[in-house]
Amino acid sequence: MTVEDPAAGRVPAHVPADRVLTWVPETNPDMAKDPWAAYEKLREVAPGVFWSPEAGNGRGAWFATSYELCREVLQQHTRFTTTMDFAPGINNAWPRRLIPLELDPPDHQRYRSLLTPMFAPAAIERLDAGILATATELIDNVIGDGHCEFMSQFASLLPSTVFIQLLGLDPTERDRCTGWVETFLRRGTAEERQQVGIDIQELLVGHIEAKRADPGPDLVSQLTLARLDGEPIEDEYIQDMCFLLFLAGLDTVGSGLGHIFRYLGEHEERRRELRAQPERIPEAIEELLRWNSFVNVSRTVRVDTELGGVPMKKGEHVHVVLLLADRDRSVFAIPQDVDFAREDSPHLAFSAGVHRCVGSHLARRELRVAIEQWLRRVPDFHLPAGTQIRYSPYAHFTIEHLPLEWSARR
Repeated sequence: MTVEDPAAGRVPAHVPADRVLTWVPETNPDMAKDPWAAYEKLREVAPGVFWSPEAGNGRGAWFATSYELCREVLQQHTRFTTTMDFAPGINNAWPRRLIPLELDPPDHQRYRSLLTPMFAPAAIERLDAGILATATELIDNVIGDGHCEFMSQFASLLPSTVFIQLLGLDPTERDRCTGWVETFLRRGTAEERQQVGIDIQELLVGHIEAKRADPGPDLVSQLTLARLDGEPIEDEYIQDMCFLLFLAGLDTVGSGLGHIFRYLGEHEERRRELRAQPERIPEAIEELLRWNSFVNVSRTVRVDTELGGVPMKKGEHVHVVLLLADRDRSVFAIPQDVDFAREDSPHLAFSAGVHRCVGSHLARRELRVAIEQWLRRVPDFHLPAGTQIRYSPYAHFTIEHLPLEWSARR
């Protein structure tokens, strides 16, 4: 990380010289080891908002790092939009906007209103039995071994199984879909991501057609039956909604599980605490989501504006660093500590404003069931001595591999 010379010609004239730092998380080697430590080093030298000339594939981008400024960007959709956002891996692999994420009001509300009832608490309660059955089966598969690779044998499989059921897809598609998301969000080349986009679209086209002909209780069927302004929703818009839900539903919960189980696997006293008081698990989830905010969020400047007194121009990219926002000392007391009894924790792990995560109730339910079942059946799980954790620092800060071990039981 270095201070950039504004005279070099790569810094727009309106960017103040004291707001320029070179920071490119994708190429920073420390990010794979510990993204939170790497960003804390950044906090020591960076202002609340700064310009990095090398970010954004060399086009330059802003970074908002304080809680106040991150929340402002997320809530002010008339100034900071998702519709002009650039994310080459996604935009090159999917031909249209991801609905409703890449829409602003009023169109955003029109489409989000279709999804909201399907992810409301009452709707999620109807999924409880399936979530519990899936978690139970996955633990059954490994409990007798005394060890597992948690990310591949549980964290990725629980949300993907639940989501396959939610969409009404054939359960045998789970492993293929999980592999697609891994390629698309983390390991694939541009060409491979493009092919995954084609493959997913082909799957969705056939699935939507089948559900129009023979609808059931699943989410896709409900979208084929829904009306928007009195008219049926066109298939391509259902594809756009399902593609977004596909990526989010199969990946974010898995990433969250990895971070939470790493922490619990390293802190025996916290496992004992939650096993003795399982009613505190929801509070623990909120605190660990805050402490481990892992989703990378960005916006595009919609109109010439200012953020924290710094001028920004239409079309410029803004990275919203939730990881730092949710450890901001001005909002959270002793933010580096994990406090399950923390009161009034307005974390941004699920974003904020009109684009706040529509699936947050489902995510919380899956996390809760997973923690409850592991603590009940495998209370002594822990990381093997000497385990070195590495992170994938792309769409989300995701743990690549998480070995766990315990006393084998049947």
